[in-house]
Amino acid sequence: MADRDTEMDLDETLQIIGIGEFTALFQDYKHYVMLSLMGSLLPYKSRHVFGSKQWKPKIADCKEGIVLKVELAGDVETAVATKIEKLQSVEVPVQPFIIVVGSGASIQQIYVYIFGELYSAATVLKRHRHCF
Repeated sequence: MADRDTEMDLDETLQIIGIGEFTALFQDYKHYVMLSLMGSLLPYKSRHVFGSKQWKPKIADCKEGIVLKVELAGDVETAVATKIEKLQSVEVPVQPFIIVVGSGASIQQIYVYIFGELYSAATVLKRHRHCF
Protein backbone atom coordinates (compact mmCIF):
# COMPACT_ATOMS: atom_id res chain seq x y z
CA MET A 1 0.00 0.00 0.00
CA ALA A 2 1.38 3.38 -0.99
CA ASP A 3 1.70 6.28 1.41
CA ARG A 4 -0.63 9.22 1.00
CA ASP A 5 2.41 11.41 0.33
CA THR A 6 3.33 9.41 -2.77
CA GLU A 7 -0.21 9.25 -4.17
CA MET A 8 -1.31 11.91 -6.63
CA ASP A 9 -4.74 12.70 -7.89
CA LEU A 10 -5.49 13.33 -11.55
CA ASP A 11 -5.37 17.13 -11.26
CA GLU A 12 -1.85 17.08 -9.75
CA THR A 13 -0.66 14.69 -12.45
CA LEU A 14 -2.05 16.92 -15.21
CA GLN A 15 -0.29 19.95 -13.72
CA ILE A 16 3.04 18.10 -13.58
CA ILE A 17 2.96 16.93 -17.19
CA GLY A 18 2.01 20.41 -18.39
CA ILE A 19 -1.55 20.05 -19.54
CA GLY A 20 -3.20 21.87 -16.67
CA GLU A 21 -4.94 24.19 -19.12
CA PHE A 22 -7.01 21.23 -20.32
CA THR A 23 -8.34 20.48 -16.85
CA ALA A 24 -11.86 21.60 -17.76
CA LEU A 25 -11.90 19.08 -20.60
CA PHE A 26 -10.94 16.29 -18.24
CA GLN A 27 -13.38 17.50 -15.56
CA ASP A 28 -16.30 16.64 -17.86
CA TYR A 29 -14.84 13.20 -18.46
CA LYS A 30 -14.32 12.64 -14.72
CA HIS A 31 -17.92 13.65 -14.05
CA TYR A 32 -19.11 11.33 -16.83
CA VAL A 33 -17.18 8.42 -15.29
CA MET A 34 -18.53 9.16 -11.81
CA LEU A 35 -22.13 9.28 -13.06
CA SER A 36 -21.76 6.10 -15.08
CA LEU A 37 -20.33 4.29 -12.05
CA MET A 38 -23.41 5.15 -10.01
CA GLY A 39 -25.18 2.30 -11.79
CA SER A 40 -22.57 -0.09 -10.38
CA LEU A 41 -22.68 1.33 -6.87
CA LEU A 42 -26.46 1.41 -6.65
CA PRO A 43 -27.66 -1.58 -8.69
CA TYR A 44 -31.33 -2.14 -9.37
CA LYS A 45 -32.63 -4.80 -6.97
CA SER A 46 -36.21 -5.52 -7.99
CA ARG A 47 -37.66 -7.20 -11.05
CA HIS A 48 -40.15 -5.67 -13.45
CA VAL A 49 -43.02 -8.04 -14.23
CA PHE A 50 -44.98 -7.61 -17.44
CA GLY A 51 -47.40 -10.35 -18.34
CA SER A 52 -45.81 -13.73 -17.75
CA LYS A 53 -42.28 -12.37 -18.21
CA GLN A 54 -39.85 -10.78 -15.78
CA TRP A 55 -37.04 -8.36 -16.47
CA LYS A 56 -34.26 -7.25 -14.15
CA PRO A 57 -31.86 -4.64 -15.52
CA LYS A 58 -28.18 -5.53 -15.68
CA ILE A 59 -25.53 -3.15 -14.38
CA ALA A 60 -24.91 -2.00 -17.97
CA ASP A 61 -28.61 -1.12 -18.25
CA CYS A 62 -28.37 0.87 -15.01
CA LYS A 63 -25.33 2.77 -16.34
CA GLU A 64 -27.09 3.59 -19.61
CA GLY A 65 -30.14 4.67 -17.63
CA ILE A 66 -28.12 7.55 -16.20
CA VAL A 67 -25.59 8.38 -18.94
CA LEU A 68 -25.56 7.19 -22.53
CA LYS A 69 -22.30 7.63 -24.47
CA VAL A 70 -22.13 7.77 -28.26
CA GLU A 71 -19.08 8.23 -30.47
CA LEU A 72 -20.53 10.58 -33.11
CA ALA A 73 -23.07 13.39 -32.93
CA GLY A 74 -25.01 11.77 -35.78
CA ASP A 75 -25.59 8.68 -33.63
CA VAL A 76 -27.50 10.56 -30.91
CA GLU A 77 -30.96 10.23 -32.47
CA THR A 78 -30.41 6.54 -33.26
CA ALA A 79 -29.14 5.79 -29.74
CA VAL A 80 -32.10 7.59 -28.15
CA ALA A 81 -34.59 5.77 -30.39
CA THR A 82 -32.97 2.41 -29.59
CA LYS A 83 -33.07 3.11 -25.86
CA ILE A 84 -36.72 4.19 -25.94
CA GLU A 85 -37.67 1.15 -28.01
CA LYS A 86 -35.89 -1.18 -25.57
CA LEU A 87 -37.58 0.39 -22.53
CA GLN A 88 -40.99 0.27 -24.19
CA SER A 89 -40.51 -3.41 -25.04
CA VAL A 90 -40.20 -4.23 -21.33
CA GLU A 91 -42.89 -1.67 -20.36
CA VAL A 92 -40.56 0.56 -18.35
CA PRO A 93 -41.12 4.35 -18.45
CA VAL A 94 -38.42 6.49 -20.02
CA GLN A 95 -36.68 8.59 -17.36
CA PRO A 96 -34.54 11.65 -18.16
CA PHE A 97 -30.96 10.73 -19.06
CA ILE A 98 -27.73 12.37 -20.19
CA ILE A 99 -26.15 11.76 -23.60
CA VAL A 100 -22.40 12.31 -23.94
CA VAL A 101 -20.89 12.59 -27.43
CA GLY A 102 -17.21 11.78 -27.76
CA SER A 103 -14.57 9.10 -27.89
CA GLY A 104 -12.13 8.14 -25.19
CA ALA A 105 -11.63 10.94 -22.66
CA SER A 106 -12.63 13.60 -25.19
CA ILE A 107 -16.19 14.87 -24.80
CA GLN A 108 -17.43 17.11 -27.61
CA GLN A 109 -21.12 17.61 -26.77
CA ILE A 110 -23.50 16.94 -23.90
CA TYR A 111 -27.27 16.58 -24.16
CA VAL A 112 -30.09 15.63 -21.86
CA TYR A 113 -33.25 13.82 -22.94
CA ILE A 114 -36.33 15.03 -21.04
CA PHE A 115 -39.94 14.36 -22.09
CA GLY A 116 -39.07 13.63 -25.71
CA GLU A 117 -36.77 16.62 -26.21
CA LEU A 118 -32.97 16.94 -26.45
CA TYR A 119 -31.35 19.90 -24.71
CA SER A 120 -27.68 20.91 -24.98
CA ALA A 121 -25.39 22.05 -22.15
CA ALA A 122 -21.83 23.11 -21.47
CA THR A 123 -20.97 20.52 -18.78
CA VAL A 124 -22.06 17.10 -17.59
CA LEU A 125 -22.96 18.36 -14.12
CA LYS A 126 -25.27 21.06 -15.48
CA ARG A 127 -27.17 18.37 -17.36
CA HIS A 128 -27.24 16.14 -14.30
CA ARG A 129 -28.96 18.92 -12.33
CA HIS A 130 -31.66 19.15 -15.00
CA CYS A 131 -32.31 15.40 -14.93
CA PHE A 132 -32.48 14.90 -11.20
